Amino acid sequence: MSRAVLCLVVGAGVGCGPSLEQLRWRASHDLSCPEGTIMMTPLDEDGHAWGLRGCGKSASYAVSDDSGSDEWVMTKKPEVDPPAP
Repeated sequence: MSRAVLCLVVGAGVGCGPSLEQLRWRASHDLSCPEGTIMMTPLDEDGHAWGLRGCGKSASYAVSDDSGSDEWVMTKKPEVDPPAP
């Protein structure tokens, strides 16, 4: 059984890592942008890396367990998105 399915069956709080809601909240603060306007794009198949974009800026995050518990860490600092052509 995959970890994602196990998390759904057992429950979100039992060893399943940080939630996407936590990631959206963190990105909204890092990008100085309302949570509801943040767009999320998965960067891997496991859902452990995400690109987030909002208010003309973007950043990337991944799950890390360096602190002893899973948490979202920024892997690419916020950058201003290039203007549309």
